[in-house]
Amino acid sequence: MRNNRAIVQAAMSDDPWSLNYANETFRDDRELVLYGVRQKGWVLAVASDRLKNDKEVVIEALKQHGSALQFASDEIRDDKEIVLLACEQSHKAGKHCSERLLEDLNVISASRPPQKKDSRGYSMAGYRK
Repeated sequence: MRNNRAIVQAAMSDDPWSLNYANETFRDDRELVLYGVRQKGWVLAVASDRLKNDKEVVIEALKQHGSALQFASDEIRDDKEIVLLACEQSHKAGKHCSERLLEDLNVISASRPPQKKDSRGYSMAGYRK
């Protein structure tokens, strides 16, 4: 069953993480991996190295969960456009970018959690409830 593509895809429709238990060759199947990451971005963790370096696959994963950036290739984690996209989805994603981008002010600001504001629009940073 682990070697049958149709069964793997059927299992993934119930639980995309099923790809983790399938034959290794299916982790390099672009169509199956895209199918999985479009449901759960974390499926990128079990994708092949080749697909962890595929911009479209990574972007689809990030649309579901920005912190899936941690599973992308080093090259992708050094792509400012992709890192900023990940930070839009999850401010925590910025901690998974390259060392070079960790020093970029745009990435730093995108990685900060949104500030709570009071009814007048003033920041509530530093106030306790």
